[in-house]
Amino acid sequence: MILVETQYLSLNRILLLTLGLWPYERSKLIRLQLILLYSTVISFIIFQGKHLLEQLQDMYDELTDEIEIAIIQKYWSMARRNTEVLTLILLCGIFVGVFNAFLPNILDAALSTNKSQSPSTLHIMTEYFIDQKKYFYLIMMHKEAASCIGVTAIVATGTMTMLYFQHACGMFMIASYRIEQATSSINLSDSNKRNKDLTCMGIIYAIDMHRKAMRFVNHILSAFHIYYFFMIAAAVISVSFISFR
Repeated sequence: MILVETQYLSLNRILLLTLGLWPYERSKLIRLQLILLYSTVISFIIFQGKHLLEQLQDMYDELTDEIEIAIIQKYWSMARRNTEVLTLILLCGIFVGVFNAFLPNILDAALSTNKSQSPSTLHIMTEYFIDQKKYFYLIMMHKEAASCIGVTAIVATGTMTMLYFQHACGMFMIASYRIEQATSSINLSDSNKRNKDLTCMGIIYAIDMHRKAMRFVNHILSAFHIYYFFMIAAAVISVSFISFR
């Protein structure tokens, strides 16, 4: 008898064991390994996000001009509105998904006669190694909870990334505003030294804000581009496999 695991899946098994995800190895050591690995990844992401938030707060604390504060608050308000809309869509999607999952069973229970009705088939087939008919509702709740957690994680990280980029747009707009203020103070008929100094200082402040904005954007890209690259690659590969089935 040929064991697929040993003949064809040996490398896959090693890779999944490295991540603690091989389903047939559930020892305490593997569970500890899984906790350590994911704690490392999650803590790295948290520290990156914390550093970006600290940069955002430091930049805001440096602003003294009321118009500049209004500009950055405008972009933050746009990000907040986008977050509210996406959160509302998320909640509606979760409600519809959960309701759609349990609707067939509710209808079966409401329209059933004295005959015993078996639970409906699960939309996502997964082997739990238990009696799926007996624990149907627990399995259904587990799958719905997993789906909700996954979608919430996507929306949470996506909206936070959106906030960072909106903040960067606000920084670029402030740099543009400073350039306009510096150049508007130029008076060709009055070329005294004080006027020139004010113009130069305004341009210097604008360049400094532009440099900070570029550094902030580069930090965002360096912090998240690896994760989004693998997410997009995995999505493209999955769609390709489904298309060629």
